This record gives sequence, structure tokens and C-alpha cells, in this order.
Amino acid sequence: NMSVLDLLFEASKGKAVKTVLDPSLKGKCFTFYGRSDTGKTSQLSKLPNPVLIPLERGDSALSNVLKLPTRSWSDIESHLNLLKSKQWTKILNDTDEPICVIIDGAEKLTRMAERRVCSDAGVKEIAQAGSRGAGYKKLENLVNDFIKDLLALDYTVIFIAHPFMDEDGYVDIKGDRKRGIDAIIENSDVVCYLEPRPLDVETGRPGLSKAHFFAGEDFFARSRYIDMIPSLDVFTAEGFTQAVYDGVVAEAKRQGADLVDPRKRLAVKQEQQGGFELSFNDCKEQVLDMMDELDDSERGDEVDDILLRHFASPDEFNNIKESQFETLQSIYHALKDKLED
Repeated sequence: NMSVLDLLFEASKGKAVKTVLDPSLKGKCFTFYGRSDTGKTSQLSKLPNPVLIPLERGDSALSNVLKLPTRSWSDIESHLNLLKSKQWTKILNDTDEPICVIIDGAEKLTRMAERRVCSDAGVKEIAQAGSRGAGYKKLENLVNDFIKDLLALDYTVIFIAHPFMDEDGYVDIKGDRKRGIDAIIENSDVVCYLEPRPLDVETGRPGLSKAHFFAGEDFFARSRYIDMIPSLDVFTAEGFTQAVYDGVVAEAKRQGADLVDPRKRLAVKQEQQGGFELSFNDCKEQVLDMMDELDDSERGDEVDDILLRHFASPDEFNNIKESQFETLQSIYHALKDKLED
């Protein structure tokens, strides 16, 4: 006997997908924050295939890391174009290994975006960059769009940030919450607080830190995987990878969900994310074919009804531009539904 959920899935005509979980690091987003002596950068650069985007100094002691030097928002845009390039995405999609893009000094994203907005407007202060907070809105859009574009790819994205302590002793992530940090937190599968350790008496160097994956009384942290271990003592790249793997496997078991076959994960991710695969021109061609099919069935008035949801008159469709691709997609789905009814 099929369950109700199975029946709904069958009747969704391919629009619904069954959730599956991926225990690898690939395609996930993590944020780590802690003091400068907690081993954030040194441990995370030991993850597979690290590509470092340093927004601050302090990476000179790292070895076997690809570094993309960054001094301005233009550099950040240039790095994003490289990460999106056909050559890099082909390598990314052809390997089962994670490629870890590490953004060190995440709170500096907002500062760099602010300098760009001021430069564009030819002003010294962002408050002068347009009326009614227009400059702040542009800044917010720059940061949010960068994060969204980066996470749309299949890299493992890691943000490294610093802590601050409020007057009550509560430790949280430093930076502009509204214009950057909130977007990073919301998109992170795990936000990890690295608790510093006292100096090692013998070596005089800081001890390895303890990683917390869920909030405590006096610090912020969180994980999407509720069955993940609460903390990792001591914090290492290898230990973190295992903690994520075990957390996702436990989550899948609890939900009764399947785990992704690593060789099929890209196809599964694209299916899970949905999205529209046709180009503008191919989509327009298929829309015109579907309109003809409905016209031939004497259902032209249904076509007009769909077009009138988007245009003042049906004839305006003939002048649809690529900037209206979302409108075209909406018309495509509506026509498809009519033909399937």
C-alpha cells in the first residue's frame, strides 16, 4: 500500500521531489567564529582543496592553499566570476571531493561593499549616497547577492568571523547584522563557536579550541542537524568533517530519508533546488508552440487569459524581452498546466 505522501508525490506530475540528504561537505555552508588564537584559519585550511579569500591579514603561515588576494569589492566580484567560470565549475562538478572556499574576515564584506557604494556615488560617507537610505540598501544588496550567487554553486563555503561580547558577557558574531552577518547566518548549515583554551604550560602556546555547534548560556551557535554532536573537543578539520557526516546520517535515519549516492549528488542537488533549465529563446519557442496547440484546440481564450495576467493586452507578448524572463517562465508553467489538464 502506498502512503498518502507517496500518492501525493505520484500526483504532483513531476513538480514535487522527495527529500534526500547528503552527508558530504559538498555544497554546504558553514560559519566559524572565535578569537584569533582559536585555530580557525589554520585548521579550516586543512579541509580538502582549500581556496582562501582573505579579507584580512593573517594567512602568511598557511601552506598548500590557493589564495585569491582581496583588497576591494572589485576583487570579490572578480573572484566570483572565477568561481563561476566554466573551467572551475567543470572541475568542481567532475570530482567527488569538496572544494572549500574560505572567506576569512567575513565582517569585512560589509566594509568593502560600503567603500564600493561610496565610490560609485562619488561621496565619502554612505549616508550621502542617495536619499532615504538608498546607499545602505545598495550595500545590503551587494553583500546579499554575492552570498546568494556563491551558494548557488556547489562549493563548500566557509565564513570565518570574529566574536564580540556584550555587557552581559554573551558572545556573538562581530559585524553588521542587518547588512551581511544575518544573511551569512541564515544560509549556514552550521554556525560554530570556537571556545579558546588557556595556554599550554609546556609550549607557551594556546591549546586547541573546543567547537560548539549549539548555543550555550553565554554564546551563540546553531546547526541544522539536530542529531549532530553538541561539541567537538578538540576542534580539528577532520573531526568537524566526521561530525557533519554523522549528524546528517542520524538526521536521515530519524526522518526516514535516503542518503545521496556521491556519484549522483549533482543531479540530485539540481532536482532538489528546482530552477529553470531552458534558455530564454528555447522557452519562448516552446511557449509559442503551446499557444498554437491550444489555439488549434479552440482554446485561444485560455491563452489570452494567461497573457492578460501579465500584460495590458495579449499582443504585448510579442515584444517580451530577456529582462522579463521570469514573466516568460510564469507563462510557460501556466500553459503547461492547461495542456496537462
